[in-house]
Amino acid sequence: MARKTVVQPRIAPRVRATARAEPAPADAEPAPVYVGLDIGYSNLKLIAGPADGDPTATVLPAGAGPRTAMPERIGYSAGSSAGEGLVVALDEETWVAGVEPGRLQNWERALHPDYVATSGFRALAHAALLVAGTPRVERLVTGLPVTQWLDSARREALHALLLGHHAVARDQDVEVDTVEVLPQPAGAYIDMLADAEQRAMAAQSRVLVVDAGFFSVDWVLFDEGEIRATNSGTSTAAMSVLLEGAAALIQQERGGRIERELLERALRLGASSVQLFGEPVQLAPYLASAASQTTGVAMMALRQTLRGERREVDVVLLAGGGAETYADAARDAFPRARVVVPPEPVLANVRGFWAHASRHAS
Repeated sequence: MARKTVVQPRIAPRVRATARAEPAPADAEPAPVYVGLDIGYSNLKLIAGPADGDPTATVLPAGAGPRTAMPERIGYSAGSSAGEGLVVALDEETWVAGVEPGRLQNWERALHPDYVATSGFRALAHAALLVAGTPRVERLVTGLPVTQWLDSARREALHALLLGHHAVARDQDVEVDTVEVLPQPAGAYIDMLADAEQRAMAAQSRVLVVDAGFFSVDWVLFDEGEIRATNSGTSTAAMSVLLEGAAALIQQERGGRIERELLERALRLGASSVQLFGEPVQLAPYLASAASQTTGVAMMALRQTLRGERREVDVVLLAGGGAETYADAARDAFPRARVVVPPEPVLANVRGFWAHASRHAS
């Protein structure tokens, strides 16, 4: 049976306004393409496009594995490809990337700090370059969790991985000219600066950026635009732990086992319930209960990194897929600070990465 490819709808990014360029002559060189890339543990996010055009944002599930790990789907017509992800090349082997992690058979997803060194991460990078739709990327900006970004060896390893020539698929090569690696939450800070009012406020404020991801919650303190590395850090009390807690609560109350990946998929699709024993289970109460236990742990670790500071935090900027979930805990931890959740917070970092990359356009 033919396989089908599922690519989630593309979302227009919130980027700085640019004038639309005049159509280029037919024989003109194509406009340089800039890429902001965020390969997370749960979602692959990227924005790609020329600096003076309309960049496109893409969000895909971060599942990746050998094509042999994908189950066959029954009931699709020949030639259809829904649900099978993007086919990429990896060390002369065929992989699929951009699928729900729970669909891969006999294949464990990576949930550890060495994620960047895994084959799955490389496959997702190839998928991102394939989606970018260009044989040459002028500049690519991405990020690392804060504690890893502070390790120069890890930064250099990611830089080397993404730079240069990539055989992303059969008969499809991509060249990446320049790569820059930032601390992950810095993307959301740069995104915030696209708004003139927010930029003026940030220039005189202490802004704590909290990136609530699937594997970790990362934070960076910006003091009037300068990174305070000693007041930055990472906690693993993240969405994966929260979802495990919610699944345990459902099992305790309902007597049936729910996989974390099922809850993850429901949140990604905006579903309010999942099926158990043929009946819908409303997720909101279980997620709220699990959040009350998990989010406070992350905020406590965050507060510890700020305990020696004499000046208070003015703004807490929340980004990432768990931004809304951690908002109440942030308000409790910083009751006098302004807590900001940007539009489409899952894209906040990658919007900033693309904006930073495209600033280098000549």
